[in-house]
Amino acid sequence: MELYGILLAGPAAFIAAIVYCTFLDWFLADRPRASKAFFRVSLIVLGLIGAEVAVLAAVGAVRVRGTLGPGFEAVHLVLVILGTPALANALALRLTPGVVARWFVVAPLCAIFAVALILMQFHVHESLYGIEECSPMASADGEVERLFEAELLRRNVKFTRTADGRYAYHRGDTDFLISLENLARDFARDRDESRVARFAEATFASTEVPPWEAVRDCVYWGLEQADTEMGDTFRRKVSDKVVKLLVVTDPEERKLTFITPGMARDWKTTDAELEASAARNLDRLIQGQQPEFRVIDGCKIGMLPVRSVFKSSVIFAPGFRKYVEPTIGWPVLAVIPDREFIYVIAEKDKELLSRMGKVVQDQFRKASYPLSTEVFRISDEGIEAIGAFPE
Repeated sequence: MELYGILLAGPAAFIAAIVYCTFLDWFLADRPRASKAFFRVSLIVLGLIGAEVAVLAAVGAVRVRGTLGPGFEAVHLVLVILGTPALANALALRLTPGVVARWFVVAPLCAIFAVALILMQFHVHESLYGIEECSPMASADGEVERLFEAELLRRNVKFTRTADGRYAYHRGDTDFLISLENLARDFARDRDESRVARFAEATFASTEVPPWEAVRDCVYWGLEQADTEMGDTFRRKVSDKVVKLLVVTDPEERKLTFITPGMARDWKTTDAELEASAARNLDRLIQGQQPEFRVIDGCKIGMLPVRSVFKSSVIFAPGFRKYVEPTIGWPVLAVIPDREFIYVIAEKDKELLSRMGKVVQDQFRKASYPLSTEVFRISDEGIEAIGAFPE
């Protein structure tokens, strides 16, 4: 459809320019003051279009939209609509008419200019809303970037974009990288703009490290995809796709921070103390609970009633065997496509895996915090990936 629009814009503008020039000759023939006003206003419109093109080339449509707000799109659309008539006015109403003011010159120039304006409109629209507007994620990406950059500008945070689209900024003695991928997934579901504001508030909150006594009950083993940028952190390989790392959160689990060696030094804690706190806190998440389950062909699929962003991490809790064995069995197989999603089955019921694949794939693809489609065997020997569903 866009291609047809572009192809038709030129001929349509050519014909419209001829009609418009005829109208100007008739309407302004005996109105010199009106003719001068049309000419001067048209020069202003063309100047604004030139300024917009320069700004878009320099900083991009998303940043301009983030700075000016919704008004930018309205002004941009008005300039696109008025641009071709303004060029016709500027050429046809020149104070020193010549060949350039004649219809057979004005019409082709207006046709070319109209096509250029249509292309600029497509560029701006696709920059803000994605190439395929019918795709919620494509639209969400541009909208989230616009809103987030507005939050950055409001806080006077200087930033750059990395090759993979993340935001890089410097604070104190530390360089930070921010990915909006997960935020965009959440935003695509409900279009709640306050999500972006809350994300920015949590991201740029005070970086002062609270004392160890205040955070020791908020240290956990978190799970991340192995290719996530984590900097200098306490991480351990779980599989080729997943790593666990020590994180600290607040009591409401609104913000997760990767623990760094510098933070450990400030707390005067050892690696062993951090890991012991993480294990103890994971045990607390499952304390006093029992797994829920569904029975399929006489086999149980376990689901863990843990309300926490560390739901999948409980497989590392020292008391995990005691937790699942009475209800599900031991050893067990587990899938953790998302940080907050886990299925557990007894190893003896592994034939159920063939019926779980679609659920695992769907959850992984739509998850806010996807992890892996791997199947993990959990036993007294440890945790290992024994296979994976296609992503």
